[in-house]
Amino acid sequence: MRKAYQWLILALVALPLVLSGCIAGLPGADLGIGGGGTPAAPACARYIVVFEDLGIDPAFMERAIAEAGGTLAKAFPEIGVAVAESELAGFEEALEVNPAVEGVACDVKTQWIPEDPKVYLEESLPETFSPETEPFFWDYQWNMRVIEADRAWAAGYTGDPAVEVAIVDTGLDYRHIDLQGRVDMTRSISFATYDHPFVDTYFPGEPYWIDMCFHGTHVGGIVAANGVGVSGVAPNVTLIAVKVLSWEGWGYWEWVIEGIMYAANLGVDVINMSLGPGVPEFIDAELAPLVAAMSRAINYATQQGVLVVSAVGNKDLNADDNPRLYYANNQFNSGIGVSATGPIGQTDFDRKASYSNYGMSLVNIAAPGGDFMLWPEPGWWLDMVLSPCSTFSLWFPACQTYNTGVWVYLWAAGTSMAAPHVAGIGALVDSQYGGALDAATLAETVLMSAEDLGDPGFDPIYGWGRVNAYRACLFTP
Repeated sequence: MRKAYQWLILALVALPLVLSGCIAGLPGADLGIGGGGTPAAPACARYIVVFEDLGIDPAFMERAIAEAGGTLAKAFPEIGVAVAESELAGFEEALEVNPAVEGVACDVKTQWIPEDPKVYLEESLPETFSPETEPFFWDYQWNMRVIEADRAWAAGYTGDPAVEVAIVDTGLDYRHIDLQGRVDMTRSISFATYDHPFVDTYFPGEPYWIDMCFHGTHVGGIVAANGVGVSGVAPNVTLIAVKVLSWEGWGYWEWVIEGIMYAANLGVDVINMSLGPGVPEFIDAELAPLVAAMSRAINYATQQGVLVVSAVGNKDLNADDNPRLYYANNQFNSGIGVSATGPIGQTDFDRKASYSNYGMSLVNIAAPGGDFMLWPEPGWWLDMVLSPCSTFSLWFPACQTYNTGVWVYLWAAGTSMAAPHVAGIGALVDSQYGGALDAATLAETVLMSAEDLGDPGFDPIYGWGRVNAYRACLFTP
């Protein structure tokens, strides 16, 4: 018997709080996005360099960077991207005159997880819990019923442990009872080096990729929670933590690009990216090389056979009206972009979520992301999505129960919550083929099996429709 539950704390987070301003001593510059004004950016010391050619020799990268007065810090030769360090004034201009260089940009500290939280805590103390029954909070999992995940499970589609989903995010909580046995401990990794001293201080001996935020664990639970408190879409697949964001929700583009490349070269089946800058004014000529580098990384992952699933952002903006604006990682013509649906008062589950971005150029498919339109009426949080909260969370101390045997769950809403439903379904489909399907086939299966909503056929709100797990598992690619 599993230990009976004690003080299960249900917390809702609509959009997380920006906790950090400019952190002294870190490379790159600070966009100051959402942090209460735009602080003056420090002098840049770390750059993203995009070369004209793919598959370029790292030695050539090193020479070109050295000639401009910098040093090569990291190289991604497969995609022709490098990270350079230099404190020399005019370094960027000196490197850009090289005909082999497409573009150079200062790497910027960016808030990848949205801001402005709505938080609700509810305590409950069930006296008994039987592991033979359905998940304890199954009645709250409207999202799984809407996509007919329960029908897929009943038909035997629960996922294969050989199929791997990389959660490119804030890390994962391998200790949480709903993620125990689901996380690959040996291949999970952290590129968010800012967090490493925090791990050493607060959780000594733990791997650096643990989730001290909440976001990655919540997302990972939607993919593969094992059904104790809640069930994920594909409860038997394997998760790999690829930590690219700090516990405060920000990160450098270098971290994210390196995380994508790591997952792609690792040979995972699906990458979930419930993150994005989400700032309409973001893209200009100076920062365009960052987008180009990200584009190359995602296209590379797709070429390696990895299905890349991305959230489309929470600004309620129409991307078709703003062709220059960057909202989501799928705008690189690769992968699947996911908009969010959410009910009001547990009715009309397939309505567009109030915050979800949309547009023919942005959305490929829709999935449950939840909503909070009834706030502050009693029970308003029930329209959100419930999933585990990290027991290592510094963001929510109430969740920090890693050594107590208390398991905490969190209500949240956003396209961040919608995307992992799609990633989970991709993993369910690939499980039927031993992980052998390529990205294009997986994407076609997920998209073409969706329930058509909104305007007939492809539309700007739902793309090809709202995802359906059972239909996807029956679809013949």
